[in-house]
Amino acid sequence: MQTINEFSLTKHTGPHDSWPRKTDLHYQGKPIGLAVEGYVIEKQFKTETGYLLILSYDCPFEEANNFVLLDEKYRLVDSRCLGRMYASYLLQSAKPVNTGELLLKYKYEKDEYWLLRIEERRFGLLKKRLRMKRVKDNDEMIDEVSGPKELPL
Repeated sequence: MQTINEFSLTKHTGPHDSWPRKTDLHYQGKPIGLAVEGYVIEKQFKTETGYLLILSYDCPFEEANNFVLLDEKYRLVDSRCLGRMYASYLLQSAKPVNTGELLLKYKYEKDEYWLLRIEERRFGLLKKRLRMKRVKDNDEMIDEVSGPKELPL
């Protein structure tokens, strides 16, 4: 998984509460004909089979992240959301663990860690490709410098 900076979103104007829920996505400045939920691209990655985007709504008091998995032709493969009412999941870091896994660090009441896994395509048997699991946030599980030592799934 490689960090990139190729995607962008159409900019909205006017009051924040009047913005549409979805925003047009662009690749290298050109529209690709896909609207995604969110207003800011927090992180973006090139994966073995396409692209992974992490988006937010640019609202620090009730922040959520949308994870969008695209194929190499920029078609939507899967999406997930991490957030809940009256909570704020502020993304602190997104660190590739290996080819198909990303360790996410969030700031809420305390640091919280999540593992995002991109599942392999299995000829229609597996509909959801993005899987998320909260990871225990103790020293045995997470090492800020070298990444996770052991991630039970």
